[in-house]
Amino acid sequence: MEFYNGYGVEEDEEDLKYALHNAAEVGDVERLQSLLKKPEPKPSILGASSDVQFMLPPSMHHDGPNVNEKDDDMCTPLHVAILNGQLEAVRILLDNGARVTAKCDGCPALHMAVCVGSHAEHAEFAAPAVQLLVNHGAVVLDRDDGGRTPLHWAAASGLVDVAKSLLDAATVFSSQQEMVVGEDGVPKPAEHLPTLQEFQDKQGNTALHLAARNRHAAMVQLLLCQGEGPSPASCIKQRNKSGLNVLHLAALGGDVETIKLILNAFPAAAVASTRQGRTAAELAAKRGHLDAVPVLQQQQQNGGKTTEKPSTPTAGHHKSKHTLILAPPECLNHHTAPWPIVRGESPPPENVNRLTVLIKPGQGILRTCDFEDALRWDERPRRAPMGDILRVHNWAYVRKIQAVCQGIDDDPSEVGHLDPDTAISHRTFSAALAAAGAVTHAVDEVVTGRARNVFCAVRPPGHHAGPSGVVTCAKDPNGSHGFCLFNNVAIGAAYAMTVHRHAGIKRVALLDFDVHHGNGTEACVANTAPSLAKYAFTTPYGEGVQQFPVYRPWHDIDDKDNIFFASVQGYGPKAPGYMDAYVYPGSGATCDTKGMLSREVEELADEDDEDAMLVEGAVKIDELDGNAPTGTGVSSQQQQQHHNNGEQQIEEDPDHEFVYSGGEMPRTEGPRIIDVGIPGPGSRVALWRRSWRDKILPALVKFDPDIIFVSAGFDAHKKDDINFAYIGVQEKDYEWLTDQIVQVANRCCQGRVISVLEGGYKIQGQVVSAFARSVAAHVKAMAEPNGQEWDARDAKWEREHEKQLRAEAEAKRQAAAAAAMAARLAAVAEAEAAQAANALETGEEEVPLVPAGGVEDGVADILGGSPPPISIASPNLDAAAAPIDGEEEDDGSRRKRRRSTVDYVALNKKLEEEQKAGAGPGPQ
Repeated sequence: MEFYNGYGVEEDEEDLKYALHNAAEVGDVERLQSLLKKPEPKPSILGASSDVQFMLPPSMHHDGPNVNEKDDDMCTPLHVAILNGQLEAVRILLDNGARVTAKCDGCPALHMAVCVGSHAEHAEFAAPAVQLLVNHGAVVLDRDDGGRTPLHWAAASGLVDVAKSLLDAATVFSSQQEMVVGEDGVPKPAEHLPTLQEFQDKQGNTALHLAARNRHAAMVQLLLCQGEGPSPASCIKQRNKSGLNVLHLAALGGDVETIKLILNAFPAAAVASTRQGRTAAELAAKRGHLDAVPVLQQQQQNGGKTTEKPSTPTAGHHKSKHTLILAPPECLNHHTAPWPIVRGESPPPENVNRLTVLIKPGQGILRTCDFEDALRWDERPRRAPMGDILRVHNWAYVRKIQAVCQGIDDDPSEVGHLDPDTAISHRTFSAALAAAGAVTHAVDEVVTGRARNVFCAVRPPGHHAGPSGVVTCAKDPNGSHGFCLFNNVAIGAAYAMTVHRHAGIKRVALLDFDVHHGNGTEACVANTAPSLAKYAFTTPYGEGVQQFPVYRPWHDIDDKDNIFFASVQGYGPKAPGYMDAYVYPGSGATCDTKGMLSREVEELADEDDEDAMLVEGAVKIDELDGNAPTGTGVSSQQQQQHHNNGEQQIEEDPDHEFVYSGGEMPRTEGPRIIDVGIPGPGSRVALWRRSWRDKILPALVKFDPDIIFVSAGFDAHKKDDINFAYIGVQEKDYEWLTDQIVQVANRCCQGRVISVLEGGYKIQGQVVSAFARSVAAHVKAMAEPNGQEWDARDAKWEREHEKQLRAEAEAKRQAAAAAAMAARLAAVAEAEAAQAANALETGEEEVPLVPAGGVEDGVADILGGSPPPISIASPNLDAAAAPIDGEEEDDGSRRKRRRSTVDYVALNKKLEEEQKAGAGPGPQ
């Protein structure tokens, strides 16, 4: 596979803006030294002093390139040198003032050097690079934007030598902080600093947690043997934000050597339970780690007593090669910008570098040691034959793409466009065939059992490509290809149903977690049922509408019962107030085609045409009684799961959260389609997770697929640039969802999952980029040993636990509000007493300070409405009540009273200040 090594360089680049970056990338030491060489002092212009020259504009006395200049990828020359493993370039740049504190998209240089060391090509680079950076002021206790120290990343990848360097540097740093000089000039002990091993990331994980979870026994041994800091027992007992201790995580990973090390250091961990009440042995058993279960059970039965001394662990743990990576080289020939891409230019988001950061040796994140024993690679080109393409797409559309590509010169610098969004080149058509061919080959691999699951690293993507290409909708009547040509997952699903029907592949499921609605896939799925397509036309003599019967089955007339599609996406305006400009493609409102079309839905959809392609959205789903309506993609066979569920019931959207509330919907006559539109802008991670856990995954299990296809788009990440701040998930969320899909596949279809790359564009920082790390989290969850089957009881427990947490938070909020009210009541009573005393001294008539409704009404203005009920003991407020202005007395006469002289606003402000000073922050 041919990769271009680095950015191109403009020969006529006069300002040398990125000359340092380019030299650092290829390790051109002589060029770097020449660029950074201090020039001879120049005579001052105008014969003036140096002070006058200092006052000149920077452009008149700048003598060379800026060593800390950032390129469009937010990388300084130092970052570029580190990412490419150029140690001598790193040294030169540091010696010439490169800042070690500069970050690339939230990642400091020290963290970056550690992550680069996970490539075999740069294994000798990381440790000396770390030492160089520390010698020039990098602090090993610094965190990245995920709260991780460099040790976290070394532990996650099992880089023992790098971890030793970091721990040594941390010891030196801590010793330097033990004594500080006070303002009086006298040395005194510094405040206690936690050891490097104690630092937790934003998920509550220490380095030891990550080493245990990722099955790195040698790293676990290193971290447990550190003499300074907390004891091994306290480190093992520490729980992350999911409530899991180190042994729990090791049990999920299933490495016996790691488990034995932890048990030897703290045997009592064997009896510790998770929030769900499961011990480590139960976690390992549920995960299918049969070799680890006896070890854990023995310790648990012995009550936490050591039984044997563990052997010295090896550097890694062998993992079965059951996940296949398909990466056809022809996908690199789909050029959307003139190639090679020159640093400083702005290529479109979908460009060849998206594959580079994933699969290029020495740079791609899937080539790191984290996946060394877990993945099997196949990079042979396999173009899909035309028959496979035409099961899904119309020939007229396919021929159009072919002709447009042939019309472009076979030169990588020549680029054409299908529309403003979608660029193509001469070899794009063959790349699209190769992408589709990779998916059909993946089907062969998983059906025959040669691979348990497959990730297809392909481009161009496909989930916006409908049967005839562009798919339009009411909010975008013109539509766009959205970077997509052929619908890879639909082609693969149709191939599986047809070619492997005799192998038992009948029911296919397609899932899409890209931030943009999989409108093309949805259109292809709907097209497996007969319908009428309507097209308006205009001539000089009039207007009209033509109707055409359309139907493209993937196998047979019962496709509607054997295909399932679900998509979760951002749905709403690009920005508040822009109701006519929705996030691309403008479709994807929450709906579910299961059920009958009702009058209520017709009214919500505001559609008068009785033949319109509408469906009832998100009807309450209750199939437990076996009364599934016909023609909805749910067969009677589905009600009897092929495995033993015991007493387990599968609840689908039990809280009725994902119901139709308006918007365009697909036809009701075809296969079952579930869309969940996540509103925005703004982070909606919890809602995104619930949509999968409570709605889609239960429906998927009921459907009982024979194979699962995933449109894996990673542009819902909170750092991605083209999602208009919708959804905002992170790597851990992609890992969670992938693990859930694997569990469903384990339960329904022998683990058969085929994941196909779609979107995701935040590639700045290469191996440390949001896109690369998201894909890595996804593939990791596919590749790790995992025999766990999806269990509805787990979802129910999580749901109830979340409700309990919300109830507790609400109770705390109400308690805090009651306490605040009590304080305000006490303050009002104090003010009233003071006024009464003042009235006695002056002889004036005493005026009650509170209205007839009691003190609560008097402070209602402060609280912004009626105060909450007070559950604490309080004075008898009825005795202090008095009529307000204009209120009628019992005798019917009106008697005016003087208004209260208490300034409630000022009083409230004073109380809030006192509360902040004394009580600290309130509940969140």
